[in-house]
Amino acid sequence: MESKYQVFISSTSRDLPEHRDFAIKACIDADMFPIAMEYFQPENATALQVCYDALQKADLFVGIYTHRYGHAPDSSATYTDNKGNIRTGDGTTGITEWEYIWAKELEMPIVIFVIDDDAEWKMSLVEHAKKAQLDAFKAKIGGELVYKTFTTLEDFHVKTISALKDR
Repeated sequence: MESKYQVFISSTSRDLPEHRDFAIKACIDADMFPIAMEYFQPENATALQVCYDALQKADLFVGIYTHRYGHAPDSSATYTDNKGNIRTGDGTTGITEWEYIWAKELEMPIVIFVIDDDAEWKMSLVEHAKKAQLDAFKAKIGGELVYKTFTTLEDFHVKTISALKDR
């Protein structure tokens, strides 16, 4: 039996449950297997290790970024990379940015969706304290590759299906 193309879905979770659901459904509709935190099982491992290990199984990385930077594990959070090196969080880099960094290290195809600057968004879902980190991360992505912007959930859905069916 042929294995399905595996897609790692990266984003913050609290603000994007509907977007993540659409990305998961788009993967399934494209006959791909979503690797998403919604399916992770409880483990005796750090979030960095679980995400790092899950990403190693992926064929494609999909990043979804809006107005939250998310959790940035400190040096007490460790993970072991493929070469056996123990690496740690730095208290500054968020898990979603780590996931992007790892996808780049693996040289896997990357598809990024960033909310349009003019899109309406619930203020309760904006993470003001980490805005500078998020802006720097988005600028880094923009300097390294081309991404799609989206304005609404429906716009995101259409663009996700289009991006995956072209794979």
